Amino acid sequence: MDILFGKYNGKPIGEIPDTYLDWLLGEPWFITNKKNQKLIPEIEHELATRRRSRCYVEDQYGKTLEDI
Repeated sequence: MDILFGKYNGKPIGEIPDTYLDWLLGEPWFITNKKNQKLIPEIEHELATRRRSRCYVEDQYGKTLEDI
């Protein structure tokens, strides 16, 4: 599934940095927008998979969920 807005518009969730996905899940504007309701479980699943496998996607600063 692709993100259809913002900095990562058109990118598959699997290619988006951990820190951005984690940030999205903490943002009220994202969580309450009905257009995002299908994305939320996909993002949660992606982040859980990355945590289990310890296979992270770095942001532009080289940070991952392991760093925060």
